[in-house]
Amino acid sequence: MISSNLRHSYTWCITPEHITKSALGKDFGLISPLTSLKKITINNKNYGFFTIEEFVTKEFLELEYGISGHTLIKTTDDWNRKHSFNPHGSDLDLNFHNVEPNDKKDNFPYALGKYKNLLDAIKSKDISVINKLLDINYFSKFLAFYTVMNNIHSISGDNLKLIYDHSSGKFYPVSRIESPPVNFIYSDVNSFNNNLFDSSVEYSNSKIHQLYKLLIIDESFREKRDFYLNELIKDLKNMIGSTNEFYKNHYNVLMNGNVPLHVIEFEKQDGLEIIKKNCAIINRYLNHNKVYIS
Repeated sequence: MISSNLRHSYTWCITPEHITKSALGKDFGLISPLTSLKKITINNKNYGFFTIEEFVTKEFLELEYGISGHTLIKTTDDWNRKHSFNPHGSDLDLNFHNVEPNDKKDNFPYALGKYKNLLDAIKSKDISVINKLLDINYFSKFLAFYTVMNNIHSISGDNLKLIYDHSSGKFYPVSRIESPPVNFIYSDVNSFNNNLFDSSVEYSNSKIHQLYKLLIIDESFREKRDFYLNELIKDLKNMIGSTNEFYKNHYNVLMNGNVPLHVIEFEKQDGLEIIKKNCAIINRYLNHNKVYIS
């Protein structure tokens, strides 16, 4: 049985832009929940458009990605405890005890042990252990996509969810776009590899960023990430096309919402212009072929 979240768009900070950018990640091969946009009418009263987001369940992972045995790992979501400056983050985010009890099946202790190994490797900067515990090809694709979106919010603190695949013995991050969906890349090519971490001051000190920085410093990983950056640049036309197609197919739904169509159109065009600009900067970086990261 498929389980889903029903949320009122915009009220929950889930706009058509969030849906289209999450869909781009899914098209790129990332594990991402299926999300659709629906008009909701109850007793002939129009409640506007809502997003329906499928949960990351056993059935979803088996059907969409061929993962038959998994454990979901996510840090504790407790906004009463977290620092006011960064409600998604905590000083305990690299502590294996700081995990929500979402998925405590029989194989949970084993996955939690592997998660502890990963966190220990991050803290000791042991890239060899990290490489054994992550699907490096997938993770390089994951960071490439979020570099184009320039969106660190989505992969910081308790926003990051990891799937542990018991068959492969690897961790896979789940892709889900948070606000704002895309941000301009303002850095020049020399500081390009720092830019993702500077894209949001609010989340700049998230502990999990240590993992991303260790990977980017590693030449072998960086080459894979840069390969996928280039693939995304080459796919820019298709990304624009699929975004426009989504808005075209959902015109009747959007027309019946509470948000004026000109506002929705502006958000779409603004998002596409940012992606175009980011791809141009990434292309300059790839041609420059120098690395600077602190």
